[in-house]
Amino acid sequence: MLIEVLGGEDTNNPPREAIPGLRDDPFYRWSAYMGLPLVYLSWVVGAWFIATQPFSWNGYIAITVAAGLNGAGSLNAGHEIGHRRDKVSINVARFLLCLCGMGHFRVEHNMGHHVQVATPEDSATSMMGENFYQFVLHELPGGYVRAWGIEKARLARAGKSAFSLRNEVLLNTLITLTMYSAMIAVFGLIILPYLLIAALLSNLMLSSANYIEHYGLMRGKRDDGRYERVQPHHSWNANHVVSSAAPF
Repeated sequence: MLIEVLGGEDTNNPPREAIPGLRDDPFYRWSAYMGLPLVYLSWVVGAWFIATQPFSWNGYIAITVAAGLNGAGSLNAGHEIGHRRDKVSINVARFLLCLCGMGHFRVEHNMGHHVQVATPEDSATSMMGENFYQFVLHELPGGYVRAWGIEKARLARAGKSAFSLRNEVLLNTLITLTMYSAMIAVFGLIILPYLLIAALLSNLMLSSANYIEHYGLMRGKRDDGRYERVQPHHSWNANHVVSSAAPF
């Protein structure tokens, strides 16, 4: 908090005409992409350490928490990159999200949350008076169910079954299960709690951001029964320099 106060607020926003150039700047794009090999390396090294070094609970817990923190950064980067529509960005986002078992997030966030945000229908919007734990119990499973429904409807329109590798949710779930199975095959069952707890911690950190971002904010309904358009006041925001520069 003190650092935020000392850093002050950033009241400058780039002009609208500068946004395409900033969005496509190779430096920013590749800076985000570089998170992919780094976070995978950190998780694999953590698994190797647990499997090969003298065991201690303190070490196991510390390595697991560190992996969870790195995973939270992975999810945050995957969230941002997942807003892009080119194939490279989609695949980078895919593997950033799949590491922590959140391969459904791009579909759910872009085509579910963005549409239903700040409404009771949005599993990722926290209601007034709802505590964080109550929120997580509907946000995490609700996000997967909504993403599956979105993909099922998309494939149905194309005459395809939901049980197809064209289903991004199914494909990404299989990627996560394959990666975890491969790591267990290499390092042994001792790393299973490490993988599951680190993924859960990563998910909970992302959920904490979602919980705060729209807490208690609801869009009004128009006379035709549809919700009003999403406006800046439907999200809590802090334009502080330090928060803006932080990875998550």
